[in-house]
Amino acid sequence: MSELSFEYLSTVIKRHFRNTPPNPGERFHIHVEKDEQVQNLYHALLADKEESFSFEDYDTGVISLSGIKLIITASGSPYPTESFLTRLRNKTAAQEGVFENMALLIVHNTSLDSIIGGSEGLTKEGNPLHISIFKDSLKNSINELPFHENEKAALKRVLNEYNSTIYEDSSAIFAYNPFMAIIQKRKLEPSDWIYLGMFPDPELIDIDGRKIGSRVSDNREWFEKVERAHRFNSDIIDDELRKYFIKTGVDSLRGDDWEHVQYGQVKKWSDEKKSKPPNNYLDQDYFFTIDELTFWERGEGIARQPDVNDI
Repeated sequence: MSELSFEYLSTVIKRHFRNTPPNPGERFHIHVEKDEQVQNLYHALLADKEESFSFEDYDTGVISLSGIKLIITASGSPYPTESFLTRLRNKTAAQEGVFENMALLIVHNTSLDSIIGGSEGLTKEGNPLHISIFKDSLKNSINELPFHENEKAALKRVLNEYNSTIYEDSSAIFAYNPFMAIIQKRKLEPSDWIYLGMFPDPELIDIDGRKIGSRVSDNREWFEKVERAHRFNSDIIDDELRKYFIKTGVDSLRGDDWEHVQYGQVKKWSDEKKSKPPNNYLDQDYFFTIDELTFWERGEGIARQPDVNDI
């Protein structure tokens, strides 16, 4: 998952707290799956920290929100232990000493009841990382991008297809990594389409906007077919590709850089394959030589059409 995606998550979280400032003593948590995700999100949240916070031998940062300061902390080495996080939670709730007018946000990958049960999860319904709200946030963010309308329509089409295939649990937001990265950098590059399971399509901006949906779906279908040929049929990849494309297409799509071929070219090779009439003669592949004698073997299911002179 890219650094840009964690920056986007950080932006979503901070926007939520600025729009709905926490009360003193409130505790919140974000549960993720991996140590790496804990560290990356923690650093993204504190990338522009306004001031530091110290308690005993522990130093971290805070975000100021309408007179309330939100302490940002995280689990795992080199971060506090689960027992120390529980102490921070209790101290924040007590609102004494350095914890006065403080709220707390814990990023963690633990299953500790004292953290989960004693604080409000940001993936809870109504909160910014709940999957339904998060998907709406992505859609709204796409609408605000400085892209061509067709490009934004294509992104939203792919987003809808993602929504129908992703299992909605607390970690589902990380499946939207390609969208988060595009939104955060506010730039669309050919490689971004590849991450979305599509061939690059520079012609997209020139077509009728009403055809975007079908074009995107067709692009993703072809990308999946070629990807499957590379992933599961490496020994017979040419045979798989010949089912769909003319020889030029097979030669271009069999290489390691097949993902960078433009969709318009892939479609052209497919259309030419479909329009090419079936051969009524035996292909060269059916000839073989034994003891300097050339033989041919009729392919299964192939028959020569009778000539009028044969009747």
